[in-house]
Amino acid sequence: MSNFEHILSDPSLVIVFAYAPAGLGHLRVTNALYRGLPEETHPLLLGADDHTVEFIHRMMSNSRLTRSIMTWSQKGWAEKIVAFFYGKLFVEAHLNVLYEQLSAVLEQQIEVPKTVLVIATHFGLAHQLGAIKQKFAKEKNVRIILVLQVTDDSPQALWYVPTADLIFVPSFQTRSDLIRFGKKYHLPEVPIDVISYPVSPRLTEKLSPTNFEEKIHQLEATSRNAVNIVFPISGAAVGLNFYTTLIDTLHQQSRRFKPFVICKTTDYTQNFILDMIDRPNVKLILSKHGREIVQKYEDIYNEYIISLEVTKPSEQAFKSLLRPEDRGGSIILFAEPVGRQEFDNLNFLRRHLLIPQVHDRNELWRVAHQELMTGHDTQLNLRDSIENWRGLELPHHAIEAGTFINWALKKGLLQKMIKHYKKGVSGIHSQETNSHGVHDFWEKVAQFVSK
Repeated sequence: MSNFEHILSDPSLVIVFAYAPAGLGHLRVTNALYRGLPEETHPLLLGADDHTVEFIHRMMSNSRLTRSIMTWSQKGWAEKIVAFFYGKLFVEAHLNVLYEQLSAVLEQQIEVPKTVLVIATHFGLAHQLGAIKQKFAKEKNVRIILVLQVTDDSPQALWYVPTADLIFVPSFQTRSDLIRFGKKYHLPEVPIDVISYPVSPRLTEKLSPTNFEEKIHQLEATSRNAVNIVFPISGAAVGLNFYTTLIDTLHQQSRRFKPFVICKTTDYTQNFILDMIDRPNVKLILSKHGREIVQKYEDIYNEYIISLEVTKPSEQAFKSLLRPEDRGGSIILFAEPVGRQEFDNLNFLRRHLLIPQVHDRNELWRVAHQELMTGHDTQLNLRDSIENWRGLELPHHAIEAGTFINWALKKGLLQKMIKHYKKGVSGIHSQETNSHGVHDFWEKVAQFVSK
């Protein structure tokens, strides 16, 4: 057992994950961190029953008007006003319930805890926990440590939690922006550290040479092999019409595409699920529980060789950090971004050459359209090497997106991205782009706990 595993396995330490059900992304990060813990630990989950955040998240994501309002509220002076009222109206309204939940955690421990380590993957619960932290520690006679993992490379004001003991961010740029924000508004200084985005250790496992060859063969332009393509439906159930049309378009373009649709069953996804059931080419994976959906998503990668994934540019964007030979290292195909954080995530990937720059993206879209219209091959004029890319942005119209994916397959572009991939960034930025963020997270947290 390593030193950091010994610290985290101490019976006097209670580890609590504070999770807010605002889509599945925050839960994916929670799950990834959980899987990096020593087997001897038995962490607890806090806050999963509060669906206020989930309601707000869905409401702000599912219409153009509310998305415009959300994007406006995430920048400039509007962001500061939203942060202020969020603290006054939302955080303070839930403090008593959270205090009682945390008290119950302590009372259920056989050995009286000396330290409570709370890991938050949503700023909402982090602000709430920070508000009760001092009072709770004094009344319960325990040391309480609050650690926040930022789940987008987006330096929004709400991620600066002045009562946190430690904040982890995916990039030095976000770190600098948050530090600048804290100084500008004279907030208490919080240690902010950079680690590579936490991706589940199950997905970072290396494929056998045979399985990796199968992934390469799936993307051969002239092959008859099935192309396994995953569609994880977001917790907010955004863009369901887009996914339906895209799946139909792919089926019309080529019978090789084998869609795996992973979806949480809710009132919002009921019609979509009924549509998918009628499509014999689709393998549909369902559950009522978000935690089980995250588990089944990883199971799909464990049971099948997946070469492509279509997803929003939210937390799933950071699976682009995985290499093609990793179990979870599929090519990520990004749907239209929604909200500032998704644009910021794409910018992170562009900075590290993991997706095409805007010029190259537009060039791919232009050549794909021209070749489909004329039937003649056209020379690509790309500024960057495609061997660095781990993902592609899709055209925003579903039919065009499906046609583009099939074009990229026949053009040999997708296979080249898998077969000839080479890491494009090195040096200090490897701290942002390696695939062992989970290990680094717990190592740094253990060091902090041991002080």
